[in-house]
Amino acid sequence: MSMNGDKGRARYADVAVIGGGPAGIAAAVAAARLGVRVILVERYGFLGGMSTAALVTPMMTFSAGGRLVIAGVAQELVERLIEMGGSPGHVPDPVGFVDTVTPVDPEAMKAAAEEMVLESGAEVLYHCLATGVTRESAMERKEAEAEEEEERSTPKPAARARVASVEISSKGGSLSVVAKQFVDCTGDADIVCLAGGAWRAGRDGDGLTQPGTVFVRMAGVDLSKVAAYVAEHPDDFILRAPAGGGGEVHLPYMGVCGFFSKVAQARLAGEFPVERDRVLFFAGVHPGEVFVNMTRVQSRSTLAVEDLTSAEIQGRRQVRAVVDFLKARIPGFEHAYVVQTGAQVAFRETRRIIGEYVLNEDDILSGREFADGIARGAFPIDIHSPDGHGLVAKRINGGVSYSIPYRSLVPAELDGVLVAGRCISTTHEAHASTRVMPTCFATGQAAGTAAALAVLHGTEPRRVPVALIRSELRKQGAIL
Repeated sequence: MSMNGDKGRARYADVAVIGGGPAGIAAAVAAARLGVRVILVERYGFLGGMSTAALVTPMMTFSAGGRLVIAGVAQELVERLIEMGGSPGHVPDPVGFVDTVTPVDPEAMKAAAEEMVLESGAEVLYHCLATGVTRESAMERKEAEAEEEEERSTPKPAARARVASVEISSKGGSLSVVAKQFVDCTGDADIVCLAGGAWRAGRDGDGLTQPGTVFVRMAGVDLSKVAAYVAEHPDDFILRAPAGGGGEVHLPYMGVCGFFSKVAQARLAGEFPVERDRVLFFAGVHPGEVFVNMTRVQSRSTLAVEDLTSAEIQGRRQVRAVVDFLKARIPGFEHAYVVQTGAQVAFRETRRIIGEYVLNEDDILSGREFADGIARGAFPIDIHSPDGHGLVAKRINGGVSYSIPYRSLVPAELDGVLVAGRCISTTHEAHASTRVMPTCFATGQAAGTAAALAVLHGTEPRRVPVALIRSELRKQGAIL
């Protein structure tokens, strides 16, 4: 191989999925299983996105009202993890925020996701970051479609600019990925942004986004001691309500949301500088292991490199404060130690595309059903204050789920690309529900399926009949 490595080379595919988190995993598997050539591009050296890189676990939530609302590729992956001893599967949420949670071992997730993607026939390119987009201009598209219209005598919507290739940067230089269709699963709408598509970030008014979190994986925790303290001081915790009302609730899995009084005492004593009012952690898959979600990294921008750098530094400083607090004040943590922190801040919110439909708060809280629904969500609207320590939670009426329309995956101004995962077309409020990993898996499977169907039928994703997409998703075990 030359000293230039990848520089100037091109790779070709029918469908290129950019980003290997939950959405990208599902998109690549779904597309490849339909027989098209798929390349999955990932910036890290492993798949899993925030579940592995940022240690975000458990996943919330695959179910609502006691039944699954998200299945398909995601459920297959969970079943693999169970077989590997990497997850207990879907278990009741011990703090009652959602119906069930799904703990995963991050290392098992890396292995299971990778094998599943490779078995589907998709190719994986690691250590590649998307840095540019080549697109066909709207004028070129209009000319091409005018010729088609003369031949077929069927009216078409106005032509849009089309994503033709994505430039990725690797250790060997730049590499061009040329595909018939792209799926933007970057979590940050990188491809749409680089292509000049419309997007928004943060809440209306000031553009501030929800804070991020540096997750901490700790071991050596005496969970029986924690459980005993919770049982003695139930008023200091948010606990899952007993089924049917009354009596004690006994769960096979531990998660803790509380110790409010201990946090308040530490803040008054100047021992806990983090903008957090509670202890929040969930047990891991292994004995004595917990994943702590307590840091609160607020940043003016989740896009500017200076702010991202500051967020990482701030997050690690907060980790030290959190760990010191837990060891000093929380029963069961006296001999605990840090195993790992996330490779990056887990940002809840960055860019969101402007799609053909912008999913809103009323859609979610009312449990709205869409005729072009291609996935479901069940997570409450969960907004961590962008500029304080508070949290706003709004539940779906009746505890049911809601439908996500295909139009929210279709960029309003671009052809040749669909979007899945955290950055689909929503408002700031709706995003606070759709951002979670099970929902990202579901939208990823839908986008990968639609992209493959667009290739197979020689058309653009926005023109693929939704009935065809929905039918194929049902065949794949997806719940609509």
